[in-house]
Amino acid sequence: MTTADHRTPVIVGVGHLRSNRDRNPEAARSPLDLFVDAIGRAGVDCGVPEIVARADTIGTTDVASWGYDNLPAIVGGEIGAQPTRFISGPMGGNQPGQILDDVAAAIAAGESSVAVLGGAEAVASLRAVLGTGQVPDWTPGELTRVDVSEIASDVMMRYHLGLPTRCYPLYENAFRAHRGLNFAAAQEESAQLFADFTTVAARQAAAWDPHIRTAAEIGTVTSANRMICQPYPVRMNAQIGVDQAAAVIVTSVAVAREAGIDESKWIYVRSAAGAAEPVDMLSRSSFHSSVALESSLTTALDRAGVRAADFGVLDIYSCFPVVVKFAAKVLDHPLDARLTSTGGLSAFGGPGNNYSTHGLVAVTERLRVERGLGLVYANGGMLTKHHAVVLDSQRPTEPFSGGAAPTVAQGHPPIVEPDCGTGVVETYTVEFDRDGTPTRGWVIGRTEAGERFPALITDRATLAELVRTDIEPIGRRGVISSIDAASGGDGAADATGTLTTLTLGE
Repeated sequence: MTTADHRTPVIVGVGHLRSNRDRNPEAARSPLDLFVDAIGRAGVDCGVPEIVARADTIGTTDVASWGYDNLPAIVGGEIGAQPTRFISGPMGGNQPGQILDDVAAAIAAGESSVAVLGGAEAVASLRAVLGTGQVPDWTPGELTRVDVSEIASDVMMRYHLGLPTRCYPLYENAFRAHRGLNFAAAQEESAQLFADFTTVAARQAAAWDPHIRTAAEIGTVTSANRMICQPYPVRMNAQIGVDQAAAVIVTSVAVAREAGIDESKWIYVRSAAGAAEPVDMLSRSSFHSSVALESSLTTALDRAGVRAADFGVLDIYSCFPVVVKFAAKVLDHPLDARLTSTGGLSAFGGPGNNYSTHGLVAVTERLRVERGLGLVYANGGMLTKHHAVVLDSQRPTEPFSGGAAPTVAQGHPPIVEPDCGTGVVETYTVEFDRDGTPTRGWVIGRTEAGERFPALITDRATLAELVRTDIEPIGRRGVISSIDAASGGDGAADATGTLTTLTLGE
């Protein structure tokens, strides 16, 4: 065996869990405690629990529910390791893929031999404790606020497009119209997809909502499944109010063999690729596709020398149906339950930036039994950051290949904020109150000159036109004007200046 073979990165241990599903304030555990628990389970899983103390690299995903200063170093102390390499990613659900890519590259280069990666969220417990008027006594660390400006541009923030619930529907509606589907057909497609996913979540012990649901239960708007931003009711949104943790142990082949880890546990990290769109959604080429998503997937496959049809085990990021649809189109894969190994972020749970670590755990567990090739695709931001990882139950004949995918040049129309003229709807969404009333909406539009503009919609007549399902809003013309920025909501009373709006006629 050559030196390169000895350095082949291999996943040897995985573990994940859910905690406090009853949301009992007395049972609240910190994200750190949950993550250390998951690491312990991964150690037991590999059959050599003491391997975690040999970790020279620790990678952690960003924790939204509690603030830590240098979480990788804290984790190292908790598990009795003395790591010299610390990896902690910024906000983004792509991070599990990115961190595994970095870890695999370090092992292949001989710069690391044992790595632990993963993370945890405790949003359910945090909310439960805060609901009693108290703050969790979780030390170390402190209560913190998520800074969404990391994933949204200044112009997006001014137009209140800093939340995924408001941004992903813009893609779904554009993709529907691009394919010529009517609203009902697209909703049926999404509902059936996520209903299929629930059958997978029901088999996962770590799933937050392990209940099989029908397409009607997913797609029908009710008081328990209210519309958030059209076209997505609650059960088509990622479920972030969870307590979940996941961990993966990666070593070199040489260390795995020397430690006596059974080869039946080994899953090889074959390739990876990351790509990113501009943070500013307005600066992207279109809303009916993602150039970076396609680049990350196709590059990872090319580096591994495999075809999409070769994969028997997959976990595709699924914060909203449109992400799965985009990936399925690139992979030429039917929209069905085979696209997930966990059950997805709505049913299994969406623990912040760490979801795809659960995907890695689930895919690894399946590959040990089913054998063959596995694919994990992770997404972060507003369809901004993408990472794909190819896993294999068989030893690869070529060394690990990862890193950024080649940059794909993409243009976009000039971006303007007009206060008059005529505009055409390029895509849109409408947000609903808890009582089912449309409260405001967003349009990405084009001027007569082809320039792209954002528009915040508060006019009730226009909101009523946008939520109609008998007429396609995309392509409709309206009158451009401006509104006071302070009318936008989201604590915008102190906002100054004006924002572009669009008024549609009947």
